[in-house]
Amino acid sequence: MAGYRRLAVDLARCKEPTTGKEAAMAQKVTAALEDDLDEGPADETVRFGLAGAQYEIDLNTKNAAAFRRTLAPFIEHAGCMTVRACGFLSE
Repeated sequence: MAGYRRLAVDLARCKEPTTGKEAAMAQKVTAALEDDLDEGPADETVRFGLAGAQYEIDLNTKNAAAFRRTLAPFIEHAGCMTVRACGFLSE
């Protein structure tokens, strides 16, 4: 699933000695990106647009480089619409 992010939340709880009520003691939140192509760990989220739609895909370094290499010939012949978009290959 494109853009899928696994999110793990651990919440340690204990009983308060005087009231016996459960109290939250600590919280650890870990977000891990998963490569949308090979389902391994991802290193970055690549954002791009096509035909007026905006997309993002989580990729590892190798897949992100391959994505940029594949688009490079098309980008070289395209007109740049915004300053930010013109920096796409240098990110």
